Amino acid sequence: MSTGKEQTIATLTLPRYEPCIVVGASLGAWYDRQEDQYLARCPACNKLIAYRNLDDLYCTMVWGELQCCEGCQARFVFEHNPHAIGAFLSLWYSTGMFPQSASWAEAIPSYQCTMWANEIIAGLEAATAVGV
Repeated sequence: MSTGKEQTIATLTLPRYEPCIVVGASLGAWYDRQEDQYLARCPACNKLIAYRNLDDLYCTMVWGELQCCEGCQARFVFEHNPHAIGAFLSLWYSTGMFPQSASWAEAIPSYQCTMWANEIIAGLEAATAVGV
């Protein structure tokens, strides 16, 4: 949910944001009472990522193999399998469901930037618009 400006850990204060303990992981998490969502700081890119519920947060950041946000997981996949970039970008673009973190863009080789320019721009704009 866009708040118009990027949130930082310093702005996550009571009464709106309640700190949470995430069992099984050492990461900062907060419950946003106003938006009824959880915020967690990705240990890889340090971006605050919004989750609808604790199940989503745990599946991605705690139980996931890489224990980082979807953007960082995609970056890992792209670095190890550049052939997957087109499939991911095409899927995200067609569904409008990009990761909240734009860290995946760091792994796209320059020669693919022109091939997927529209998709990359849309993904970066989506990550910027989130503004958690």
